[in-house]
Amino acid sequence: MRRVIIWAMLKVFTVSRLLIATLVLLIVAFGIGWLTRENPADRPYLKITGSGFIFNYRVAKAFYGFTAYLDRPVANYSRIDAEFEDPSGGPPIVLSEKLSPRSKVYSFHTPPVTGVVKGKPYSVHVRLVRHGDNAVLHDEVFTIASQLDGSILPEKPLTIGPGYHRNPDLAVPDI
Repeated sequence: MRRVIIWAMLKVFTVSRLLIATLVLLIVAFGIGWLTRENPADRPYLKITGSGFIFNYRVAKAFYGFTAYLDRPVANYSRIDAEFEDPSGGPPIVLSEKLSPRSKVYSFHTPPVTGVVKGKPYSVHVRLVRHGDNAVLHDEVFTIASQLDGSILPEKPLTIGPGYHRNPDLAVPDI
């Protein structure tokens, strides 16, 4: 009885039938993969992955910025241009950085700013410019709002120097 069952299974599972079944399975898997694939041309060149204000009360400075992730390949030495609104009302703060083949993440932050108002949105304009023909590949405008007011910063830095030593100009008693 056992031999009959094994013999019947060998008749059903021939090499040609196994090859055909494998080929059909591969075609179905390829079709599913093709239908559910994400076209790289549909993705934006840049993704803004984070932004915000930083208040460093120790050195009495505030700045703001963002981090961009390069999501599609571009020509080497293309550049990202960023234009930040100045919270104190001056001309826009313009920053630019050339792209490197070694990095996909780029961070931008302003020099120290003053006049930050809590809750007010400040405009940031980001452009990705291709090297060579200066074609604009990505153009985006977004806003960043602070959760704190600039008045929380002390008038003089609490610390000075790279070691965060106490500022001798401030009358702080030793405890």
